[in-house]
Amino acid sequence: MTQPDYPTSDSAHDDTRIDALQRRVEELERELRESHTRDSQRRVTLHRIRSPLTVVIGFAETLASQGTVMTEDRLTDRLNRIITAARRIDSMLDELGEQQDRCPVSAPNSGRPTQPSHPSKTVE
Repeated sequence: MTQPDYPTSDSAHDDTRIDALQRRVEELERELRESHTRDSQRRVTLHRIRSPLTVVIGFAETLASQGTVMTEDRLTDRLNRIITAARRIDSMLDELGEQQDRCPVSAPNSGRPTQPSHPSKTVE
């Protein structure tokens, strides 16, 4: 017995199922790519925040152990470096919050203001 030249009800149903499965595979592949992108962005963001945070911790520890024997100029320099690094962290957290605001799938905004107020730029 030969196969008919037109699709039978079973082959039409199979084609529909195959098409649906192919679409689902494509969706899963896209979701996986997006997930890898988010993970990569998360790692970069964590690294960008940790770098200045390490500076803040290091200089604060130095001040805690040597602050009383430092000259005023050296102490001011160390405090200004701490302030600069802390502001970098603050700015990065603002950027992260703005990214979360633009992407409703992400975690909710931390509620931080977008423009932090800083009374002074340097220690005098």
